[in-house]
Amino acid sequence: MARIRSIHPGQWTDAEFLQNSPLARLLALALRNEADDQGVFEWKPAELKLRCLPSDDVDINVLLSELVNTRQVMQYVAGGKRFGLIRNFTVYQRPKTPTRLYPMPQNGEEFPLPADFPKIPGSSPARVTPRQIGRAHV
Repeated sequence: MARIRSIHPGQWTDAEFLQNSPLARLLALALRNEADDQGVFEWKPAELKLRCLPSDDVDINVLLSELVNTRQVMQYVAGGKRFGLIRNFTVYQRPKTPTRLYPMPQNGEEFPLPADFPKIPGSSPARVTPRQIGRAHV
């Protein structure tokens, strides 16, 4: 069931979020509507395509892979089903009465840091300013 979500201003300057293509960023935001209140969604690419990007001619699997590679989401299996977990979901979303629909990943499963992700000296990987982003790509 889709939910109404707001977009936190910090999302726009999240370094890893900015590493994605525009359509992958749009999908990352749309996935928040599909996730439960702990940031978990069912990993069903065909359904996600229809619910999140219905009129765009894109390969949803490519966009989901992009989001995995930039640590926006991680995929895991629980109870024989595939799920996705949105990184920093609870930083940007704070429901008053959280509802948990899906299982969380097992202990030890976490977001791996991509080897090719640009390191920005003196900054947190979670949030940087646009000025820092510009310097990282010079």
